[in-house]
Amino acid sequence: MIINVTQSHINNGIRESCHKCAIALALNDALDNKYYLLVEDVIHISGLNYNSWITRKINSKIADFIFDFDQGKKVKPFSFNLRDLPRGFN
Repeated sequence: MIINVTQSHINNGIRESCHKCAIALALNDALDNKYYLLVEDVIHISGLNYNSWITRKINSKIADFIFDFDQGKKVKPFSFNLRDLPRGFN
């Protein structure tokens, strides 16, 4: 699944927030707000019932974006691939 981090996500994202950063906003949009997300040194995704979690590693491009965004540096929109969630995960 391709995740597009847009200028809107960047403008509305909150620095140093694992729930409301630009990447979390982009993930929520792509996943239709159906999951609880934490974006840290990995991406944690849970169904809204919190019974199970999936973790996805981030690459250096995402890590660099997070670091620069959190530091208040100028960042640009970009896209990344999120490995699909297992069928029936909720």
